[in-house]
Amino acid sequence: MSHSLLLPLNLLIPIASIRNILINRIVPDPYLDEVFHIPQAQRYCQHGFSAPYDPKLTTPPGLYLLSHPLSVLLGSEIGCSPALLRAVNVVGGSIVLPFVYHRIRRKLYGNTVEDAVHTAVNCTVFPLVWFFTGLYYTDVWSAVFVMLCWLGALRQRYWAAALMGWVSLWFRQTNVVWVGYALGVATVRELGVRDVRLRDMTVKDLATLPLNIMTTTLTNPRRLLSLTPFLLTLLSFAAFIAYNNFTIVLGDASAHIASLHTPQLLYFSAATAFFSWPLFFSLFPRLACARTWAWILGGGAAVMPLMVAAVKWNTVLHPYLMADNRHYAFYVFRRIVLRTWWSRYALVPGYWGAWWGMVALLVREASSVAQPASSSSSMKEPTMKPAPVTTITTPPPPLPSPTLAATLLWLLATTLTLISAPLVEPRYFILAWLVWRLQTPPLVRGRWMLWAETLWM
Repeated sequence: MSHSLLLPLNLLIPIASIRNILINRIVPDPYLDEVFHIPQAQRYCQHGFSAPYDPKLTTPPGLYLLSHPLSVLLGSEIGCSPALLRAVNVVGGSIVLPFVYHRIRRKLYGNTVEDAVHTAVNCTVFPLVWFFTGLYYTDVWSAVFVMLCWLGALRQRYWAAALMGWVSLWFRQTNVVWVGYALGVATVRELGVRDVRLRDMTVKDLATLPLNIMTTTLTNPRRLLSLTPFLLTLLSFAAFIAYNNFTIVLGDASAHIASLHTPQLLYFSAATAFFSWPLFFSLFPRLACARTWAWILGGGAAVMPLMVAAVKWNTVLHPYLMADNRHYAFYVFRRIVLRTWWSRYALVPGYWGAWWGMVALLVREASSVAQPASSSSSMKEPTMKPAPVTTITTPPPPLPSPTLAATLLWLLATTLTLISAPLVEPRYFILAWLVWRLQTPPLVRGRWMLWAETLWM
């Protein structure tokens, strides 16, 4: 583990542990969806894996299998108590995830050590993940294994990546989309197709990239043999779907029927802008450029009518959303989205602004402040006239931005994950936000924005 990450971990782990103790004192019994997860884990502890599976559970038993060694070591009464089961997520959320975030960030952006550590911390305390480090939910370890799958793909360790992706499917079935994302990233790398950085993209690149991928695949398929492990993972998932009567959820299928729900992409952009607004300050200098406003206004004229149409004809109000006042989404819809007949439409410009900001942050060039260069020519001899000191102000090359392929794959994975879910559940945004946030170029200047993001989180 990087030594630079030890200090933040020495702060995060005690904070998470103390919070976990307080949660167990205030809420000793299962809370919200824990009423399904904790009893199922306890049944496995007491009766083994032959215990009946709760028909209300929609996800596989990965979390319960991960927790089961506690009952072997400590006995079923202690090892499967709510407090110990919740501690499993404390470990995943405050120890494992920060390390994985840090490794991904270093792999994407090289030797930006300080940025990698700070970004890892901010991703760790991201509220949609941090909240569940104190409860017994599937989301924390689901994120762990998806991030490990992505990291394996970035490091070209495809057997490890495919294995981590396969394990992630035992926590949430929709993780198959993010396994596909990792496969896509690996495919572009192995094919060696021209993949420009997002900030250097042209319309021609956008049009030719998919064609280049297909052409290279057909003409030289041997390049993809190293990706066979991913194929095994996807085939195992297909076998699960066939075994499960061609449905993705295990239980409570009637309440989780996949349906088209395009406004989910709008809600995701709003959530991202809400949680990451400090980073958007780095875009303010661009607003002085006429070209930026041409993109904002021209893109808005093309996209906002589609957003209005999605809001008008494709807004889905799931019964769970409107009936359960224990969730923040209930109040957001009641008091903001559905406050008046026109309020949902008034939010559309904000949705577009949020999407523009998210993409602009990916394109942002991160360059450091130029430092004066020392030179031996500035030293004077006793018998010579002193030479003037020259300051070199040429900045170093900008740090890279995400590639076009990685961005398109992220957009595709985000879309497939969200638009098929009828229920507006902020937890569904977790992986899309994490992949986006870890790919935003480092802030070398204006690091106060990172600290503002930390405090806001």
